Amino acid sequence: METVGRLVSLAKEMKIEVGCLALVVNGVRGQQIPVVEQMAEGMIQCKAFTVPFSDDLANLNAEGRSLLELGESDHVFRAVKAMSDQLIHFV
Repeated sequence: METVGRLVSLAKEMKIEVGCLALVVNGVRGQQIPVVEQMAEGMIQCKAFTVPFSDDLANLNAEGRSLLELGESDHVFRAVKAMSDQLIHFV
């Protein structure tokens, strides 16, 4: 999170225009991370997303398998689907 903040500051310092920023925090345990929302508030056109931690997803990843194998009823699948739907309209 700190790195993202430093990169945004560096881009401003170097006069690099950033049209929009999508921040994805993966493997979140529990609910939202307040820092994500705070970072989003301080940036122009920033959208923050979190993807919850999942042992099932970690196992699929270790085996080189797809998130799609979790199925539409899985909470991680739904979070990623919601994020992708919002990103389409954000960018």
